[in-house]
Amino acid sequence: MIERIEQWERDSINKIRQTAEEAKQLLFRHTNTHFAGIEIQLDRLTDQLKQSSRTDDIHEIDLSRFKTKLEQLKELLFKPPNINVREDPIPFVVKIILDVQHEETTIPNRGQHTLDRSYRSEISGDETRLNTDNRSITRSNLPNDSNQPTTSRISSRVINNDVHNENNPSQRRFDTNERTIISLTNNRITFDDSDDDNASGYISWAQRDIIDYRNNYPNARSDPKIIQNYLFYTNKIQSYPDGDFIDNIHTIWFRDYDRLEFHHGYTQWLFPLQERGLNWHIEPLQKHEIESIKKDDQALKRILISYKLMLDFYGFKLINEKTGEIDRLPDDSYKSRFHNLDTSSHNYLRITRILKCLGEFDYEYLKFPFLEQILREIIIENTLTNCLQSCKDYWIETLRSRDERRAIRQYARQLIDYRNKGLTPSKSFRAIKPSTTKVTTTKT
Repeated sequence: MIERIEQWERDSINKIRQTAEEAKQLLFRHTNTHFAGIEIQLDRLTDQLKQSSRTDDIHEIDLSRFKTKLEQLKELLFKPPNINVREDPIPFVVKIILDVQHEETTIPNRGQHTLDRSYRSEISGDETRLNTDNRSITRSNLPNDSNQPTTSRISSRVINNDVHNENNPSQRRFDTNERTIISLTNNRITFDDSDDDNASGYISWAQRDIIDYRNNYPNARSDPKIIQNYLFYTNKIQSYPDGDFIDNIHTIWFRDYDRLEFHHGYTQWLFPLQERGLNWHIEPLQKHEIESIKKDDQALKRILISYKLMLDFYGFKLINEKTGEIDRLPDDSYKSRFHNLDTSSHNYLRITRILKCLGEFDYEYLKFPFLEQILREIIIENTLTNCLQSCKDYWIETLRSRDERRAIRQYARQLIDYRNKGLTPSKSFRAIKPSTTKVTTTKT
């Protein structure tokens, strides 16, 4: 019963989380287009004002018209006329109902030995225990004259009938005392490869976005005059608003978790992309900037340091810079960071950006081990379960190699199989990364 309730809870949360994330992504996409239109109108208005200023042909009526136009643009900026948030009156999460039929369970007196078809009573010292198949009801220190119905603590354990070797560490069963929150029921989310098939049909905007990314943004504008991202990564300008030079961010901001959590302007500076974000103080990454940063060893290394900064913020550390292997922070310091990541869904959008940015430079190889560790935490360790949907739908999709995407999905399916059987794979059980991977492009 509890497994079914937990499964309903996970399914409901995933539906809500996925719907919210799709709505946010759709809002970001439309606001970007909306802001671009306002920017064009503002440029035209600026040109008109400059032209009138040069010819001294400007009057009060012109100033009034310019002021009115600016007010209109300001209104459009903060209140887009074609975007509205409403709630669908039809619920998409089905309410679960638990019907309980009360049934008294009487614990026999200590010293009274009974045996029937359902229960076998065993007396040992001050403890009376009733056993039945997969259930155990325990009552300690019962008085001799106790005939009262007792509310007992019931624990359930699902036993798998497969052949099992307890001495094999790769097939160690879950300890129910340590892992009581883990449900061993089948996980309904599947990691299939159908998204890589070239079947025709509807393509969501999120799929188009990832296709653009994996195809290196074929329609991205490139302006040689824009060098903002390059200047920031060479430590020559500060991020904005309320920012700093990148070297200061890497040192002063390190483990300043409150600032990293609640400051929403720095992510686009640390992890620039060839697409516009919500921080309008920074231009999209230009193709010539990518090449300039890759040619500058110090600037390129700063990309890696930015990645380490955010790994620590999320509760991980980079073990090997050459392979990209990551692990939890030492001792129990990872726990509070995991809790923050599991309960703060805006960080999922940040992770998507981080992974995309790594692929823009020479750090594509860091994605696979990151996803490998995340999947183990989600599926086996049960620590980051709320990340599952984003990992499946967005993070894995940032891998530019189709072979790598399929390999990491295969690993996820294997982990789910272990979990459904009540087994814990050993730490040495790893995803098999293709030895030679080709970066493939996907065309619509």
